[in-house]
Amino acid sequence: MSVTKSKTAEHDADIKDNSHERAKLEAFAEAQALISKLPRETVLDTMSHEDMETQFERRSV
Repeated sequence: MSVTKSKTAEHDADIKDNSHERAKLEAFAEAQALISKLPRETVLDTMSHEDMETQFERRSV
């Protein structure tokens, strides 16, 4: 019985991890879509790569 419970807990943890990863990927895709709509020079002139990563991290929390 304990083997079944541990397998179920492990499976539940995997599902939770996967949903968290899926949410991060969706937030990243949304950010990419928004960035692609901006004029190219605006993105390059106003945001460094680190700034973009910081914005993404804030949204994915």
